[in-house]
Amino acid sequence: MPGKLYEELTIGFFSLFSGKLKKSLIDEQYEFNKTAWDKLKGSGHFFEWQPRLDVMRYGHAGPISRKLFFHGQSLTAAHNACEVIGVYNALHAFGKDKSLPDLIKEFSGKGVCANGCFGTSPKALEKYFKREGYETKLLVGKDLSDEALLALEKEYRVYLLTSFNRGKNPFHMVHTMCISLEENGYIRHNDYRGPKPIATLKEAVYGYNDNESSPICLLAVKPL
Repeated sequence: MPGKLYEELTIGFFSLFSGKLKKSLIDEQYEFNKTAWDKLKGSGHFFEWQPRLDVMRYGHAGPISRKLFFHGQSLTAAHNACEVIGVYNALHAFGKDKSLPDLIKEFSGKGVCANGCFGTSPKALEKYFKREGYETKLLVGKDLSDEALLALEKEYRVYLLTSFNRGKNPFHMVHTMCISLEENGYIRHNDYRGPKPIATLKEAVYGYNDNESSPICLLAVKPL
């Protein structure tokens, strides 16, 4: 597809199917997640390893969805919480730690996609930061040019990258990560290869998964 139409359609799909869970399920999962999070002792630093969240819950998948998307497994936050982890890590980069259960509860009521089967809508992340008083800038598809990324480097130090894991193939799934500028370079947090320093924002955006990925959008965030 020409231009950035494919990426815009993908974001539109997330937005179309985003919504909220039943209040009873939100409350039940919140209490469950608080206990699990306390045992993980995850607060106070960047969270880098999403598979650890197999003990937490975010949404619900029925038998057909479990078979189609999760190899028959029950849905856990290890499958679908990357966007929420991205927000958690971005807040930590600003020194504003908030517990992951609190954030999961927030997005369970605003932005969870297809009851959690597809994670969280990127637009919901943008809306969250705006509600919290941050300035944001969203670049989609071909707008992520060399010039645009260089301009962002001058104004921002924290970003949320949403990317296809491989090419522009949704069947290889989508992953969202926080990118923060640290003393030793840019770091992609919750990258399955581990947090490693990267020289430029362009490399951080386009180099995920050994350059096999394709970025969908980049949300730049900074305090007002």
